Amino acid sequence: MKLNFGFLIYGAAFLTAAMFTACSDDDDQVLPVYTITTVSFDKVPESMIAVDEYGSNYYSSYDGEQVKSGYMARIGETDTYVQFPVNYLWQEWVPGNPWMYEFYNGGFVVSDFTNMTGADYTNQCSVYNQSGGHNDANFIVANGYSVANGSSVSYDKCAKIYLTDKTGYQVVASDPDQPVSGEAHYGTFNSVWVCNTTYSYLAMKDGNGIAHALKDDNGWFKVVFVAMDKNCKPTGKTVSYYLANFDASKTKESGLDNEIRTGWNKVDLSGLGDNVCTVAIDFEGSDVGAYGINTPAYVALDDLEIKVNE
Repeated sequence: MKLNFGFLIYGAAFLTAAMFTACSDDDDQVLPVYTITTVSFDKVPESMIAVDEYGSNYYSSYDGEQVKSGYMARIGETDTYVQFPVNYLWQEWVPGNPWMYEFYNGGFVVSDFTNMTGADYTNQCSVYNQSGGHNDANFIVANGYSVANGSSVSYDKCAKIYLTDKTGYQVVASDPDQPVSGEAHYGTFNSVWVCNTTYSYLAMKDGNGIAHALKDDNGWFKVVFVAMDKNCKPTGKTVSYYLANFDASKTKESGLDNEIRTGWNKVDLSGLGDNVCTVAIDFEGSDVGAYGINTPAYVALDDLEIKVNE
């Protein structure tokens, strides 16, 4: 969760369906009115964009003003907003275990970096695409993946997209150790454009001492979009999209034949259902070690299309 978000939309496409009345012998049927918005990030204030390829201003150690307010975008003229926060979690390795905003906890960073050669985590905010985002320079980078806890799975460290009221996700002023949320809203996530980050792409291609080169192990890697309810519990509906595949048995389902995906590609998210309030960005892959996935769990996103009823 994240404090005080104020998201901006650029190039937003607002489409409000007209209200039709279908007459029958018994009564009139009124179809719902809805709004469709495409959220991009090209007019985000400069102060909210990653200051370097590491995203230093998204950490508490930054020697300057840490990004805490973030972005919130209103869906047309409705009372629904979409939010892309950095996770606000308790710090298990910090004395006293305080709650803090840290990009290493998972979440989103707005970026415009296109370094296609930096192969380590200091280049985690670069997209593997010379021109930057899908239709403009800016995009968002999602980081984090789910962790198995016995028979259950925790999505706490996944990046999450929230639909909410204008209050958004905030921290109780009187008790900063306890994050709370605004009112959950619901909608349909229609589609999003996806691209590999440089950090992930080069790790999958060449390995990096922790991650293996996927071609050496007939490996694969994919992003998984997980639909969630207002309590951030999975609804059971997911959409998977392969970012790389070198496993012959997965060629058909992945659409990739011994290759890593390049460029921006549109992903259909309609399989998440019509009443979704949160989408977690998770990852799965073949290269797994004692602490989880070895492949860097990052993906760049842009031009997210959302529909909400009015």
